[in-house]
Amino acid sequence: MKWRVEYPTGPTGWPPEFSVVQNRSDRVFVYGWLRLVPPILWLGGLILLCILGRYLAAEPWTVVIALFLIIMVPVYLDRSRLLDPVDFIAFGPSALYVKRLAGRRAYFSADVDRIEFTRPADEDYDEKQLRRRYIDVTLRFHRHRRYRLLTTPNDAAKIATWAAQHSRAVVERTD
Repeated sequence: MKWRVEYPTGPTGWPPEFSVVQNRSDRVFVYGWLRLVPPILWLGGLILLCILGRYLAAEPWTVVIALFLIIMVPVYLDRSRLLDPVDFIAFGPSALYVKRLAGRRAYFSADVDRIEFTRPADEDYDEKQLRRRYIDVTLRFHRHRRYRLLTTPNDAAKIATWAAQHSRAVVERTD
C-alpha cells in the first residue's frame, strides 16, 4: 500500500476563471488565536467588576466608566482590522473577493487604485531561504483601506497579470 498525502493549495470551490491567492504570512495563524482576546477581555472585565464592584460603588461615575470600557474595548477590537488579517483574495474577470479571518468583502476591479509589490532588500544575499522567498503585496482601493498579504513570486505574477488585464497601476519597491 502506497501512502500519498495531498496538501490543499488554497481555498477550493472557486470557478476556474478566478485566480485565488492565499496569504502566506504566519500572522493568519497567530491572529486566529488572537481573535479570542475580545471575549476574554469582556468576560474578565465583568468578573473583575463583580469582584471590585463594592470598592468602586463609592464613586458611581467610576462604575459607569468601567462598564463603558468593559463593553466598548472588546467591541472595538472585534470590529477593527487590528485582529483581522487577509486570509485570501480571489481575483476574477470583473471583480475581486477579499476574505479576511472574520469578514469578507467583494469589490469591482474598477475600485482598485493600485497594487504595490515590495521585495526584501536582502533577498539576493539570503541563501538559506531559497524556497521561502515571498513578496509583500498591498492592494489599495478608492475610499477604502488597504489590504496586505504575503505571497509567493508565482502568486505575485498572477496578481500582476490580473492588474495588467484591468489596467490597474502596479508599483514595485525594494524595502
